[in-house]
Amino acid sequence: MKKLLLLLLSFPSLLISQDIPTIHAYSNGEQYVDREEEIKIGLDSLNKWYKTHPSLEYESPDWCYEYFEYIRLYGSLTVEQFINHRCECEHFSGVCPVFDTYASSTLIDANGKYNYNSENITDMDPRTAWVEGEMGYGTGEYIEFDGYNDLVWSGTVINILNGFQKSISLWKNNSRVKTFKVYADNIPVCFLELEDMMGCQSINLADLIDSGNIIRLEIYDVYRGEKWKDVCISDIFFSSAG
Repeated sequence: MKKLLLLLLSFPSLLISQDIPTIHAYSNGEQYVDREEEIKIGLDSLNKWYKTHPSLEYESPDWCYEYFEYIRLYGSLTVEQFINHRCECEHFSGVCPVFDTYASSTLIDANGKYNYNSENITDMDPRTAWVEGEMGYGTGEYIEFDGYNDLVWSGTVINILNGFQKSISLWKNNSRVKTFKVYADNIPVCFLELEDMMGCQSINLADLIDSGNIIRLEIYDVYRGEKWKDVCISDIFFSSAG
């Protein structure tokens, strides 16, 4: 009886010690986004920029000149080059794609035609996605980002393209994350609430994580897809708070 009484007395304090805050993402994006049209407009704009700037008047990274040369030879960049260019420019300007990822599970396409690996979540291409591979709605599955790699990211703002954003129909038909449980070096630090939208959502966790932490985003709750249970995330990247 005495041991039971001590356990009951200590249980509330245990709950309090494990209490973590809930943080809501912010976004200036839209409910639905036509990503193919967005990429087409971006590619046309980039081609126009390179054609009207035949030389650079400021110091630029070497990869810029590779695109100048390709435009000179072939007249237009490819969609893949546009995606790579955007990724390189973002990294150059302080946005930090993460290169080391680990997923607790991954959906395997039975026909081997599609790839849903965790690398898709860091390629800055909204047409690809990581898809968890467990039965049901993926509760408890997670994606992990290792800050201790050769290209150490320095951002504490997490930016998320939630759901499978290749098309509006795929986004609706597949499930999306409603709530993440966020861990830093295996310690839970907060719950992260996302809106059910295709626009980019951002969360400043500067008070809760350090730039070198291993960050885990665990699926805690979902927005259910109209057709499939699979939970998808197209992109996640980090940026600085400043």
